[in-house]
Amino acid sequence: MSQRSFNSKGEPANSRLGSLRIRRRSLFTKSSTEIDYRDAKSKGIRPLEAVAVAISLMAAVFTGLQWKEARETRFLATKSSLDFYVYAEYEHTPLGVGIVNYGPAVATITSIEFFVGGKPVRDTAEALESAGFDSDKNWGVSVDKGGSIGVGETKWLVDYHTKNAMEAMKASVFVEEKLLVKVSYCSLGGECSTVCSRYGHCG
Repeated sequence: MSQRSFNSKGEPANSRLGSLRIRRRSLFTKSSTEIDYRDAKSKGIRPLEAVAVAISLMAAVFTGLQWKEARETRFLATKSSLDFYVYAEYEHTPLGVGIVNYGPAVATITSIEFFVGGKPVRDTAEALESAGFDSDKNWGVSVDKGGSIGVGETKWLVDYHTKNAMEAMKASVFVEEKLLVKVSYCSLGGECSTVCSRYGHCG
């Protein structure tokens, strides 16, 4: 039967080797942990900080989107949209050309021009008389530079009344094919545009 030898501390003689192996493992594990921690720290990989940064970025994006939406809403609320009514049904007079504001804001007129057969004329009276019509039969209103058109408001520039069937037919052709009204305007938001009583003739 073999006898075990002991050191001066009463420990088995081979316990130093076991203890040494344990310490080496412990040191290796500790070193690996420290190295991993340092790498993570140097790369800025901290879960709590990453979550905080992500939340901050999301909040910034959300705030930016809200600001953009509010700005677009305010812009649309101050925008005006003008268009023309051309009434050329000669069986039902009066015949005419009206301008309407679809809103949602007031439109300010910056210029208004009249053309007959492509030639410029001063106003509706001159336009009608140049085509052989009686300007006194026009019940339309004048819209000058600097004037405004309210939301949903229609201003009839030409509102021609006649009981003569032949004259009504001629007036129908006049307002639909000969007369051109060109209006430039600006909205409260500062956006400006130009519209014409005949499509494709504003160029």
